[in-house]
Amino acid sequence: MTADTTPDGSTTSLSVVLPRGYYELPLATIHEAVESAESIVEFLPAEVAGDFPEVASAIADLLTVLRTNSACYCAIGQHASADGTPVTSWLTISLLDRGRTQNPRVTIAELAGEKATDGRGAHIEPVELGGRTVLFIESTTTYAVVDDSSQAAAPGRAVHQIEAIVVADDGARIAVAVLSTADVAYGSDFGAMMVLLAGSITFDTVVHPQFTLAL
Repeated sequence: MTADTTPDGSTTSLSVVLPRGYYELPLATIHEAVESAESIVEFLPAEVAGDFPEVASAIADLLTVLRTNSACYCAIGQHASADGTPVTSWLTISLLDRGRTQNPRVTIAELAGEKATDGRGAHIEPVELGGRTVLFIESTTTYAVVDDSSQAAAPGRAVHQIEAIVVADDGARIAVAVLSTADVAYGSDFGAMMVLLAGSITFDTVVHPQFTLAL
């Protein structure tokens, strides 16, 4: 996973061991993927084909927003819970730069303070993993749903989220992995998976040849 090249000519990429059961969605070729998917509409049942354009447009808009907000990975997955219930979830990973170098533990403390005041009432816990501190945030938030046909507010939809924030050694670059599921009763079951994912994240910096100093 690679982020944009920085002004000093270096590119930061993330290495991460992705969990099984997720299917990656395109962030670089969104509209091409939608156009490709449209080619199979004629083979879908009529009740599904009728909704396809609206659904495809909504997914394309979502992926565009994620890409704009520095997401470098987005996937949807379905897993079986311990009682056999199928649970659908979204997994996104973003690479951000806070723009200032400092001790990464200071960055973690700042982020924890910001999350504590965002109004979600989330459970926030720093955890030591492999010699570094990873910040975990777990919450259930109810989002308003609007019925497009009547523009009336429908009952809210609850979403359970587990967020893992990993800070690079320079304290500026951060990787944010977010697990989201509307199957709230099973949301906490993804905790162990997110710990393993966060523990596997590494930051790699490549300096391109045209920016190296010739001696």
